[in-house]
Amino acid sequence: MEKHLKINISAGAVLLLAALYFILDWDGLAALLLAAAAQEAGHRAALRVRGGVVTSVRCDICGALIARRGAPGTLAEAACAAAGPAAGAAYALIAARLGAHFGYGLLTLSAGLSLVLTAFNLIPAPPLDGGRIAEALLGRRVSGIISLAAAGLTLAAGLYAVARGCGAALLTAGAYLCLEQGRERP
Repeated sequence: MEKHLKINISAGAVLLLAALYFILDWDGLAALLLAAAAQEAGHRAALRVRGGVVTSVRCDICGALIARRGAPGTLAEAACAAAGPAAGAAYALIAARLGAHFGYGLLTLSAGLSLVLTAFNLIPAPPLDGGRIAEALLGRRVSGIISLAAAGLTLAAGLYAVARGCGAALLTAGAYLCLEQGRERP
């Protein structure tokens, strides 16, 4: 374990957990947290393999963000970003099999949520993993154009989902991604 790992949990993170509990219930919230933990563990493992160190974890209304030291370079950045969704997909397969084998609904639910989280995180728009991968491999200018298009398409899909009576989750995610595209990144 890294020395002096700082964990910062903002009021926004508490608000996010409260909103998720309102929507999901305890089992759903636990299933989502397991899925998110699998993705974060993937990032952390890839970073350690590449010689990097996690210096802090910040949980806010947008989810968990890892600050790190080390593992520079475009391929290392892309690999570390891709490791989260890869771990999430692997976790989903394992959790689905174990959940089905033992009849444990929490694991089955967590597997499904992990697949949704993995797919969402692969959208090529920062601050999502797909955006980090695109930026590392394509550069800021090209990935910026792709990010704007991806955020706009997510927003449009969300509008369509609302019009079809499927809820506002995708619309909210699309609006968030559109707002994030104007944010300056280090």
